Amino acid sequence: MIKSVVNLQMLLLVMLIFSCKLHESDVLVNKETLGLHDIWALETVSKETIILNNYNEHPYLELNLNTNKIIGNDGCNTFSGVIEKADTKLLSFKSLISTEVVCTNMNFSKEIGENLKLIHSYQIENLKLSLYNKNGLELLKYRKVD
Repeated sequence: MIKSVVNLQMLLLVMLIFSCKLHESDVLVNKETLGLHDIWALETVSKETIILNNYNEHPYLELNLNTNKIIGNDGCNTFSGVIEKADTKLLSFKSLISTEVVCTNMNFSKEIGENLKLIHSYQIENLKLSLYNKNGLELLKYRKVD
């Protein structure tokens, strides 16, 4: 009886591990989206150049289309989430979470996090990544750093 329970537990563990793996069709990186798969340093928020003195560190994001993850820093807190959609024009995130460190000038950091939730599309030009909302308004612009 004990051996049967142990075998069942092992089987369930193996099934859990393999069910959590990404399927090849779930991976978003391809030749059209390859340019997104990188590390980006923030330059502008709502077309206003950021002033680094307003942040504890330089805000950045990393898009990993092999794992469909976004990670980064909003200048105060680290964040992570899931890349929900990425194709030649559209880009969106879900399940964004962030640490909750209290910093000076929290408004600047909060604006970045709020804008990331609204991202609908993107454009890459001259090693700059512009992120837009559904209305085509540029919310964030990053430059390639890696």
